[in-house]
Parts: sequence; C-alpha cells; structure tokens
Amino acid sequence: MALACEERFDTDGSRQDTLVRRALWAGWIALGLLLVCTLLPLRYSARTELTFDAAMPPPTAVVRGVTQLVQSRAVAFDVTRTLGARDMRRIADQSGLRLTALWRRADADDGALAARAVRVLDTAVRTTIIQGGRGVDITVTLADAGLAARVADAYAGTLLSLDASVRGGLEGAHDPAPPLRLAHAAQASRLPDMPTPVPGLLLAGAGVLLTLLSLHTGRRAPRAEGRVAEGILPREIPTDRRVAWLRSALGDGLGPHTAIERLVETVATAGQNDLVVLTSEDLPDLAATCAVALARRLAEGEDQIVLVALDGEAPAFAHVLTDPRAPGVAELLFGVAGFSEAIHRDPGSRAHLIPPGRDSLGGPRVVGADRLPLILDALRRTYRRVIVAAPPLAGTAGATRLAGLAPLLIAIHEDMAVPTAAVETYDVLAAEGFTNVAMLPLRLDADGQPDSLPSPLLPRPSLSEPLRAPAPKAA
Repeated sequence: MALACEERFDTDGSRQDTLVRRALWAGWIALGLLLVCTLLPLRYSARTELTFDAAMPPPTAVVRGVTQLVQSRAVAFDVTRTLGARDMRRIADQSGLRLTALWRRADADDGALAARAVRVLDTAVRTTIIQGGRGVDITVTLADAGLAARVADAYAGTLLSLDASVRGGLEGAHDPAPPLRLAHAAQASRLPDMPTPVPGLLLAGAGVLLTLLSLHTGRRAPRAEGRVAEGILPREIPTDRRVAWLRSALGDGLGPHTAIERLVETVATAGQNDLVVLTSEDLPDLAATCAVALARRLAEGEDQIVLVALDGEAPAFAHVLTDPRAPGVAELLFGVAGFSEAIHRDPGSRAHLIPPGRDSLGGPRVVGADRLPLILDALRRTYRRVIVAAPPLAGTAGATRLAGLAPLLIAIHEDMAVPTAAVETYDVLAAEGFTNVAMLPLRLDADGQPDSLPSPLLPRPSLSEPLRAPAPKAA
C-alpha cells in the first residue's frame, strides 16, 4: 500500500523561491515592454538623390560642404517654412511619441513649434555620399511614409534653390563647384524600417538569460530539510491495484480443500468477479486442477458456471470428457465451430466446460490469440461466472489484452518456495496490467503434490438434467 506524507518545508526557503519566481516574472514583463518600445513607433524612410552636373567628380570639400548644408539648422528651418504649418505640426508631433512628451509643455507660438520640428529633423535626416562623390543621397525617416517623402523633396528643393541663388549672385565669376540637379523625386518605403541591430541583440541576450534562469528554477528540487508539520498524518495515495494473500491463520500455505473453500469465498464476496483466471508460474498443472475443482464447487450453489480450458497441455483436462477430440477453445479461435458446438457439460458437476479442442495451440499461443478476449467477453456476458484455467502468464504475449478484461487473477505458488518468489511473480503480473490479484500459497507433500489431493478434488454429484448451454452473444 503506497503511502505519502505531506511535508511543510522550511519557511525561508519557500520565501526565497517565491521571490525568485516573482523576479523572473518582473524580468519577462520588463523585457516585453522594452521590446515594444524598441519596435514602436514604426518608422518609414524616404530617399531622394542630388547629383553634380559634371563629367568629373567635384572636389571633396565641395561634396562635404553640401552634406553639411543638409544637416544645418538653417536649411531645416527653411524646409519647415516650405512644408507649411500643417506638416510642420505633424513633424513636431513626432517628438510626442517619446517619453519626454509626458512632461513637455504646450508650444507658446509658431516659433516654438518650428524649433521642435527642427529638433526632430536633426535626428530624422541623414546624408550619404554616393557614386564616388558624384552625388548625395538624402534619407528622411519619420513615423509617416508620406510625410517623410514630402520632407525629402523639400530638402532637395531647398538645396536646388540655394544653389541657383548662389550661382546667380556670382555674375559670371568662376565657380569651382558644378551645379546640382535632382536625380529622382523622393521614394517612400511601403514597409517599416527594421530596428537597429544593437538593441535587438541586447534584448535577445536578455531573453536567453531569463530562459536559462527559468529552466534552472523549474528543475530545482524542493528542499529536503525541514520538519513535518504537526497534525499532518500520512494519507493513502489512491490506486486501482488490489492484492490479497490467501493464507491460513498461522500465515502458512493452505491445503487443497481449504484452498478451494477460500477461493469460493473470495469469488463469492465480490459480485463483480464474473471472470476468474487461475494461473501458476511454478505449478501450472495444479492451477488447472484447482480451476476444475473451483468450477465444480461453484456449480453446487450457483447456476451458469462455465470452465474454459486454455492450457491444453494440463493433465487435468485429459480425461474430463469421454471424447478427447471434442471441439473446444481451438475451434472457437479458428472460427470452425460455434459456441453451441464447443460448450459441453462437465460430467462431474452442473458446470459447463469448453475443453482445449482437437488442434490445441498450446497454452502461451492460446493466450496470444487475437480472438480470445472477444470470446471471453461474450462468455462473461452470458454466464454468471467464467472460470479460466490459464497457462503461465508472466511474459506471455497477449497477457496484456487478457488483463484488459479486468479479471480476478488467482496466482498459485508453492508454499515452500523462496519468500521473494511470490512477490516477484506479483510484480510481473502487475506490470502486465492485472490490478485485482489473489496470491494463493499451496502446501505440497514430499512428492511435490498437494497434500491429500484426491482425483477428482471433490466428489461428482449425480447428473440427471440435460445440458442447457445459454447462447453467448456474438463476439
């Protein structure tokens, strides 16, 4: 009988485990918030190109001056005035997506609004020298793709206007810088930009670290130290396995007649035991003899008892019927005979009998037959008790299917055997799936036979009524 005892572990250890779990949860929540802040708001980029109208690249100083001009605040203010008040406000509102917007004051006038828009453009606009110095790429990244394209076009237009005005003021003087021209209008991306790799790598590292900590915490065994709480008693773990040891009052084995009476009592006390299987690992012949005696003994007080002989090699069935070639279990398994042909009357009692049959497969092969569970299930639906004389079942193919019928299994063993042999037998049968087992130690004499075993075990009552075998339901 399995027992378990509820233990109260040390308070400090439990508190530490709770704090660790809460810290891990807080870490996962913080990681999720950082991931959201990294991805939001979504950013879209728009690109435009300005090229120098010359066969040769201009001097490096000229190209660098153009890039510095794009990044200047003066050009940014000109761009905001070119875009108009609506777009300027939309650019300034881009800063509202940052945490600083929580305590930012409202703009006092248009100048303050333009200054905030310029601060946004300082980080939103970047330039890249392309084609070996023959052109400049202007990229604008904002939360609105259309607005980013308009800002990029405004930057290109502002630079072209400045270049034209500067050249008009030279009045024919030699200018070392070639004129600028627009290579193409701004093109905005339809998909948002990917975040920069550095925050992504840091977040991925933090996620891996939290995962390892969570796995380590989940696998950690509970503390073994601590005291059992007062008032906590052992409780039984529920299990569907039942085992009974049918011994005498002194704890030794039973004689043959006492053993049969104990079996009758065991079978009769539980009304649901309509399928009883007798087997033995070390005394297979005596298991068949006990099955015959049990069926005859039950037939004295009950009707509709049938004995099924699975072990065709057992001597107990050699002379039960006058016709040794009568159809039986083998014919049922092969499908060459029906129940009406295979069921016979036991000449020693009112019980019915299904003998091994003419072409017996042998004990283990009969247990492994696919049709056997169907046949036994059909018999148990018709008869009140089905007594089965089975060969050794430990390690036998098909024993698991037989256990699926939930029978009462009587395991007979020698009383003088090694004490651990019966326990080992039960362990093997339990592993096969048998959950209702009765272990019966049988006392033997010096010749290895049951003490005072007559043949047959019980006197045969007089028979005066014909065989009326009920028709089992089709398997």
